[in-house]
Amino acid sequence: FVREFFSADIRLRNAKVDYLNKELGRTAGKGRLEMEVAENDNDNRRIAGIFETADLLEREKAIDAFLWDKAEELTIKRLTRGNPTMAQKFADLESK
Repeated sequence: FVREFFSADIRLRNAKVDYLNKELGRTAGKGRLEMEVAENDNDNRRIAGIFETADLLEREKAIDAFLWDKAEELTIKRLTRGNPTMAQKFADLESK
């Protein structure tokens, strides 16, 4: 859980740095965390969409929502792995 969450967090932070570098006219890549992280296309698309938002408050809300959704996704995935009863309970909650 922790490794996957922080991998998503690093991708988000690097996207934020890239956005700020572009907006402030800084050198591309300056300030990025250069670490090996697992890539996730769905997360990358969502993160890219966040930084296309012009409104600062909406962008910050989207960042918070992304991190909370990621934590929830990873927690549910961990709880349901190899446990069909828990998987069904979460599926029932999702359908409501």
